[in-house]
Amino acid sequence: MARYESARYKEIGFFVGGAYRQFRGGVFSTDVPAEIAILDAMTDATRVIDEVQPEEAVAIAPKTPAAPRKGASAQTSGK
Repeated sequence: MARYESARYKEIGFFVGGAYRQFRGGVFSTDVPAEIAILDAMTDATRVIDEVQPEEAVAIAPKTPAAPRKGASAQTSGK
């Protein structure tokens, strides 16, 4: 997903294939290639983030429980 921001115009709008699209609060997000092409050409819109889709996210291996360390037991001296 492509995300765009417009710091200067919070409600800026544009046309794509005859349909009107508009920023809300200075932010616009889309997956549509035609909209992305127009937004990349706009001088008042800045591409901010390409969010990672869940299927593209790198899976992090779950942590395994640490094995108890040898020699570091909680023994107290008999004083």
